Amino acid sequence: MENSRSKECVEVAERLAEVLDGSADERIYEHIASCDMCRDVRHEAERALLVARDAGGDYREPSDLEARLDRALASDPEAKVTAPEPKGPAAAPPKHGPPSARTIRWVAGGLLAAAAAILVIRGAGTESGGDTSARRAGGWRGVVERVAVASGGEGVMVCGARGENCKRLAQGGEFPAAALLKTDARTRARVRLSDGSIVTLERSTELLLLDEGPRRARLVRGALTADVTHAADEARIDLPRGALAVHGTKFALRAEETLASVDVARGSVTLSDAEKRSVRVNAGESARLAPGAPPFVSFSESFGESLAWSDETFGKAEASAGPRGLGELKAKKPGQDGERAGAAPTRPR
Repeated sequence: MENSRSKECVEVAERLAEVLDGSADERIYEHIASCDMCRDVRHEAERALLVARDAGGDYREPSDLEARLDRALASDPEAKVTAPEPKGPAAAPPKHGPPSARTIRWVAGGLLAAAAAILVIRGAGTESGGDTSARRAGGWRGVVERVAVASGGEGVMVCGARGENCKRLAQGGEFPAAALLKTDARTRARVRLSDGSIVTLERSTELLLLDEGPRRARLVRGALTADVTHAADEARIDLPRGALAVHGTKFALRAEETLASVDVARGSVTLSDAEKRSVRVNAGESARLAPGAPPFVSFSESFGESLAWSDETFGKAEASAGPRGLGELKAKKPGQDGERAGAAPTRPR
């Protein structure tokens, strides 16, 4: 197990650029979620990349840069870079052992230096006008895809970060970064965020999109389901008494003033409380936050039910999502024609 784990750590180091841009394989993200060292490396790399990105925010590419490069190349057309010839007998290829944290961090540093150079040369942050700071930081914004309103409902509302200046959004309406999305007791809404993530808001829910960093939000109250895309910056949803780190996954989340719960359908998340105690939650598992106790994980017997309201309202997001939990049996009471779903729930043995 240790050798397999080390090989995966080596692959994280070799493909860190893919991890940062969100194109790495699913299994690499799953390993990062389970490996403290690789998770720290990714976190440090993301922070360093943000610093490098912001450092080039005021750079403006000189208008004559291309002409100056052409002149420099034309002045010495024979110039070329050659590697020195090896001297002495060829050295035997080194034997690779398990990587150390320092080795992986050196690889990460090299990749980040290259990324920083590219960002500066290409003039990162040269956008003019508009919400440039939010675009550079990757703050979530998006569009309302679907709205389901029962009789007497007001629909989905978008407000300022402090709940001011609220207005109703119809299907197709756009909302900016640092917005507060609200549904009333008779409204559900599905929104698409700027990174492609899909979030469905349950009735009586408030979700605040934060501009403190990339892909950040706060579930003030209520419930949601989310299918979050992989990206360079790991998504995070703050809770009244904790936080959820999302490793690219589908899950159902509910929060109240002192309680919170998450049910994971695909991928994994990390749930932490206000004291920074955390647990990793994998597909098919649930985790809970409760006063006076650390977060705890259990097998989810009802994660299908946690997601069902979203699928039933707006249609199945995935045709192959599979059965709810391990399965369910339906039963009829004597003398009745209607079936009762979940009357005999199955449990793992």
